[in-house]
Amino acid sequence: MDFNLATTFPNKQRITGFEGGVVYGALKDGKFFLIVDSRTLADFLEDDYDIKDRLITVYEFDNEDEFNSHIKKWKDRYEQRNHRF
Repeated sequence: MDFNLATTFPNKQRITGFEGGVVYGALKDGKFFLIVDSRTLADFLEDDYDIKDRLITVYEFDNEDEFNSHIKKWKDRYEQRNHRF
């Protein structure tokens, strides 16, 4: 099975990227979703290898404040990793 972000979350917006993946935000059916797609580095795996679908994590939030709080955490984590010396 191939999880298709384009059809499941057609209005997704990229929030940030990280080594090996992308974090998206989306609004669907009145709920907020944070999608962590870690499949980027898995492209070298054979198509019949079932791990790719397990490399997507979807978090669901009932309100925008909770959603925005998690987005801030992802952005802060990304910024910290990219500003190490």
